[in-house]
Amino acid sequence: SRQIDLTHILLPQVIFLKYEHNIDLKSVGFNHNDVVAMLISKDLNSVCDLGGKMVGCPTWWAPHTGIFQDVIREAGLIPVVGKTKDQLAPNEVGFIVVPPPDMVEGLKSGKIAGCTVSGPFGAAAQVLAGAKLVKMSGDVWDHHPCCQSVMMSDFIEEDRERAQKITNAIYKAT
Repeated sequence: SRQIDLTHILLPQVIFLKYEHNIDLKSVGFNHNDVVAMLISKDLNSVCDLGGKMVGCPTWWAPHTGIFQDVIREAGLIPVVGKTKDQLAPNEVGFIVVPPPDMVEGLKSGKIAGCTVSGPFGAAAQVLAGAKLVKMSGDVWDHHPCCQSVMMSDFIEEDRERAQKITNAIYKAT
C-alpha cells in the first residue's frame, strides 16, 4: 500500500513479502540478534514444568519461536499448535500467538505459562509478572538472524543520498 518507506521486521517476513507478495524491497541492515528471551511463569522452576501448559510466541514466523520449540524438545516435551490447554497431554506444550505487549498480562493471568519475546517485553515480563528467564536465544543459536531494516526499492532510487544516510544511521546505532 506504500504507506511506509522503511521498517524493522523479522527476517522471515522479509522473505515472505519479497517472494510471496513480490514487494520490491531491500535489506539495509541486520538490527539485532541473540536478544530474545525465553521465559517461564514465576510459579514454575524449569522448562520441564511447561508440560500440559500453553506458551506465547509473537508470530509463527519468528526465528525465536522455532528456537523456543528446540529448547522445549531438549527438555523432553513436545511443542504443539492447534490445541487448547484442556486438550494437551502432560508432555505437550501448546503454542499460541500472543502480541508482545500482551505477554505480561498473559503470564500474570495464567493464560500462558511461558513465552518467547524480544526487547523490552521480556524485561517487562520479568519485572511486572515475575517471569523467570530460562535462556536467551543466543544461548541456543549464537548470532542467529532475527530482525532487519528494509527499505522500499523505489525509495532508494528516488533519493539515494537520503537512503544512504538512513542506512548509515542504522549501522551506527546497531
